[in-house]
Amino acid sequence: MKKCFLTLVVMAAVAVPAAAADLGFYVGAGLGITSVDVREFNPDYADLRFEEDAFGYKIFAGYRPLKYFAVEAGYTDFGNIKSFEGGNVEAYAESNIDISMWSGYAVGLIPVGDKVDFFGKLGYASYDVDNNVIRSGVPEDRSTSGSDLAWGLGMNFKFKKLGARIEADWLKIPDTGGVFMLSASLMYNF
Repeated sequence: MKKCFLTLVVMAAVAVPAAAADLGFYVGAGLGITSVDVREFNPDYADLRFEEDAFGYKIFAGYRPLKYFAVEAGYTDFGNIKSFEGGNVEAYAESNIDISMWSGYAVGLIPVGDKVDFFGKLGYASYDVDNNVIRSGVPEDRSTSGSDLAWGLGMNFKFKKLGARIEADWLKIPDTGGVFMLSASLMYNF
């Protein structure tokens, strides 16, 4: 996770001279690395080994009517977190957790020159957690859905009509530690 963060910071430093957002509509898509403490989804997970990082993706669209403010909506698929434990049929356990969300944000922006923006976003998200567990050959569906706070921080860079973005997104899911994604995206400004 630290290597990915360092890579994104280096990408941002290289892109700083060439970048920021114009007023108007924009769309974007990106890839990211998701991190989640899945043991908090259910205490029964304490004995499972987890791949706690997964690759995910996002698509988003927004409108920036003012230099310091935008509104944004999007879809994020946080990826698939898998686990496995046990060496025989009696002790075998497996879990697959897929998390996705539809979100809407108010975005505050701080322009740095005419090429870069720092931003923070706060909004609400509707999420689905598809959570299937197989323990000793017996399947359980522990899926859930709901809505809660989502927020993020990042930087926008502008290359004429094209842009780039690096950001961190958090989604609060009740009774868990939530989910976190570090992503890099490409944007098009209309």
